Amino acid sequence: MKTQFTFAMLLALPCLAPTSHVNAAANWRVDILPINICNNDGTVCANNDGEVWEDVGDKIWAQAGIDLHFLPWSAVYNEALLSLDQCERGLMISNPAAYGGSNDPTVVNMWFAQNMTADGTTQGSTRIFLNWPYLRSQGGGEGQRDVPFHELGHALGYSEHFGIPDPDDPFGKSSNLMAGGDFRKRYEGIENIYPDGLGRDRLMPPQIALILMSPMVYPIPEPASFLLGAIGILSLFVLGYRNR
Repeated sequence: MKTQFTFAMLLALPCLAPTSHVNAAANWRVDILPINICNNDGTVCANNDGEVWEDVGDKIWAQAGIDLHFLPWSAVYNEALLSLDQCERGLMISNPAAYGGSNDPTVVNMWFAQNMTADGTTQGSTRIFLNWPYLRSQGGGEGQRDVPFHELGHALGYSEHFGIPDPDDPFGKSSNLMAGGDFRKRYEGIENIYPDGLGRDRLMPPQIALILMSPMVYPIPEPASFLLGAIGILSLFVLGYRNR
């Protein structure tokens, strides 16, 4: 019986690991809570496919040594929010938990809406709201997949970047991830994210240094530390069982 108990506990250890893809080269992590905005009965939601484009985000933010950890999906059932205006977004930021989000200040809330109105924002805004059908329709149907991770840069404390354009660009545009509006070159596939291909969505060292100061960015525990912690928990259960 003791052997069976110990074996069962060892089998349970993998369940303690994160549920999203882990970037093995990263030293830092950001927790993101994706929140689907749905109608009242949940039959219509902004993001019906559950996509978050994590592969794109991980490649972009690997420049800063950051792994994006997407938490399990949440949802808010209120059809009035499917089309968000600036006032509604302000209410959601002030009390995220009332709208499917987290009030934990170290978690980035990412809401998916069907439309965004009132202030002219068509794609996203900080903290993070995404006009999902619009984003998916861009780029010949592939989607403007770097926009959520540009918005993440804002959520982590970096403002729009209107710095020096690429020296070889005849239109005066920039490959920088945080370049604002039409100043930023468009996403052209994961194979063209810096340092590969066309070098799009680049982050510069001063930007990375500032972003790593965000309270939402935390160090990834060393594998050895995680294993020692898991063994410690297992030992407590085993000792408790033996003392019964």
